Amino acid sequence: MAEQLVRLYGPAQVLGTIASPTTLFTVPPKETYLVRALHVLSQPVTGTSGTTIGSVVVGKTNLSTGNLMFGVDVISQGAVYPSNIATVSLPFTENEVMAGGAAGIPTALSNYWDGTAAVEFTGTVDAASFATSSMTAAATVPFPSNVYMWMVNNKATTPDAPSVAVTTIGNSPITNIGTISTIATSTLRGTWLAGYEVARETTGTVLTVSFGGTQTNVIGGMLVISGTSLAGNATPSTSNVILQASTNSGTTETTQGVTQTPISSTSCQLLVVATTGVLSTYTGPAGSVEVIDTTQTSPSTTVAVYLMSPSQTNPSTTLALAGTSWVASCIEIGMGGGPMHLTVSGVKIKE
Repeated sequence: MAEQLVRLYGPAQVLGTIASPTTLFTVPPKETYLVRALHVLSQPVTGTSGTTIGSVVVGKTNLSTGNLMFGVDVISQGAVYPSNIATVSLPFTENEVMAGGAAGIPTALSNYWDGTAAVEFTGTVDAASFATSSMTAAATVPFPSNVYMWMVNNKATTPDAPSVAVTTIGNSPITNIGTISTIATSTLRGTWLAGYEVARETTGTVLTVSFGGTQTNVIGGMLVISGTSLAGNATPSTSNVILQASTNSGTTETTQGVTQTPISSTSCQLLVVATTGVLSTYTGPAGSVEVIDTTQTSPSTTVAVYLMSPSQTNPSTTLALAGTSWVASCIEIGMGGGPMHLTVSGVKIKE
């Protein structure tokens, strides 16, 4: 038998997820591969060190539960390339396939609550606070995580800024809720808030949004973005995972957006736009993911929310019909852990 120390895979990006992994290699007939080392390297992140953890998980063929064999974590270190090296002893015999998948990589937007639409905070009658019903978090949402909340409210005079309180009837309430960005005209306001949740909510929680005075109507919702930087046990802000926040407003323009140049190539953006005085529809930035495009009456208001991943320069939307005034607020959020680059080394044994 002959033995040879070789690089069995990479360096190359692991593009697949755990559900759809990347094939690393297939062992030829009459050979055995003994994997001895995994080296994982990821891109730098803009933001605080230690705010993201990306992983590469390896195993046989499809990475179903029975096929998982090993995982390597990489913790962000700010503006440097973080890496990790794992020493292992994983044999693969002839015709077996080694597969790898990335976990904790920014891949998709997850609406935060099971069984409902993206709109959670709604109210069409004059009130100073609006409460959600009891809700449970979607099983697909990763935790711990930061929860991002968008809020739009109307008033005959300048609308008040919102605040959100949690009534704990569930097992994992959101904490550290604070405002990231807000912009108001004389009758309309758009706001981004965010909080922290350590574990998945399974039994229901009530959230109440309150204002300093009576609002004509309110519409808002919550979401989590897989793989974004984590402000652990803290309010997401421009001092940790929020890279920047930009706002804009106007009157009858149908092209609505913000002036924002991305700070990082590994980031995403959330944009909320709203127009009062019209029931219409938005068209989002090219390549964006639409979270919601909806309307509210009394007064007529059109609201839309978009995710841009990766971030775009000056994200802009188009409204089908003009209203009387509009607001836009966009936040850039640091992402970490990806793309993940993997090198697999080991011993090749021939019969």
